[in-house]
Amino acid sequence: MISVLVSKKLSNLLFLFKSNINHGIEYFYCVQINTKSARMVYKSIIVSMIRILCLFGCLFQLYKVTSNFLEFRVRSEVTFDSPKKIEMPAIDFAFPIATLINLTALELHSPNVLSNVCQEFKDNKGGDQQSRCAQALKSPRIMTQKLVNHLKTGDIERFTRDPTKYFTFLNIQSQFDPNLIEKNCSFKRYFNFQNIFVRISCLNGSNPIFIDTKNLLVEDFPFLMMGLTIDGLGSFALRLSPVNSQIIGNMNEFRLINLSSDKFNILRISFKRKITRMLGPPFETNCRDFNKKAALEECVNNKTLQYSHKLFRNIAVPFGRYSEQIGFSLVLSDLTKKLHSECAFKMNFNECQSIDYSLEIEKTIEEQKYGFCFITLEPVTPDLIYISLPAQNWLEFIIFVGSVLGMWFGVSMLSQMMAIMRFCETCTHPTSVHVESSGVS
Repeated sequence: MISVLVSKKLSNLLFLFKSNINHGIEYFYCVQINTKSARMVYKSIIVSMIRILCLFGCLFQLYKVTSNFLEFRVRSEVTFDSPKKIEMPAIDFAFPIATLINLTALELHSPNVLSNVCQEFKDNKGGDQQSRCAQALKSPRIMTQKLVNHLKTGDIERFTRDPTKYFTFLNIQSQFDPNLIEKNCSFKRYFNFQNIFVRISCLNGSNPIFIDTKNLLVEDFPFLMMGLTIDGLGSFALRLSPVNSQIIGNMNEFRLINLSSDKFNILRISFKRKITRMLGPPFETNCRDFNKKAALEECVNNKTLQYSHKLFRNIAVPFGRYSEQIGFSLVLSDLTKKLHSECAFKMNFNECQSIDYSLEIEKTIEEQKYGFCFITLEPVTPDLIYISLPAQNWLEFIIFVGSVLGMWFGVSMLSQMMAIMRFCETCTHPTSVHVESSGVS
């Protein structure tokens, strides 16, 4: 009996021991499984957060790179260039109206003009009005400013002498051709409220004339020579401009040259070019292919004609373009200021290409009783060139985008090309899969 009881006790203890061990093993495996699943969850969350962070960082940098590119900014370069050939510029002369107008014929046509002009020289201190008026006649600039208030366009066109008759010869480089003026050069007359303009432009057919700069260094001849008689001309103004550009009447663009009208005057004029090239839309320079100064004068003139039926004072117009009864607008009137502001706002663009000429004038007077002016024109090289270039081009933009993708996601051209090759191989040579029957039901 006792042995039976002992064996039962031992069997019960063994059963309890085995069951405890089994519970412990099951608990251990459950804890391990739960710990691994938690780690997998945490790892997937962290990986997702890193991917989202990289995605947002990449998108932000791509946005900044793209927005900077779409601003179409420019950078400027300044270069010096010694061209092999130089285009011959147009030469604009400006003569005061008072030096060219026939006052006798004007007085016969309009008897009160000169008396009205002299009234403006009235001295409040009781001075001699006639002597002041006679003194003003000796100053062409002052007389022109007083005289123009009483003139119409028809008076200027009928009673002024033709200044093109003063030019006696013109030679380009070493081409001493007496018929050069008739064959290649044209003289066109313009006028505004105070000057008669003469534009001399020489063309080879419809193309500009180009001069070889190497010949200027070898030969002892200037770029251009010309002569004009100056009997009665005390001064004139001069400027250079591109041959196909519009003439400008603003005297701030001219160089005033005083002459000795009864002597032999020699003018040695050297010019230097400043060339500006800008980029059109959509780049930030936003330039247009036009002559801004001439377009501004034309705009103000058209609006002045519309509102007051008068010409804008500064614009240079060709002879015969307008009615003979049209006058000129008042100096700095409120209407002119308003119209000028409107046109300036409308013309708020840069010129895509412009050429500005800076002049250096050396004057010599010889003691000869002969009213003549001999002019030589010579270029000074190198040219000063301002160029606007894109701050970032397409190639640089693609490089920036590729570097951003490579930094955040490790994208490289090599890996992408290899992936494409593997895909192409898979498409062209598909892998055959053979399934053998194993007899398993």
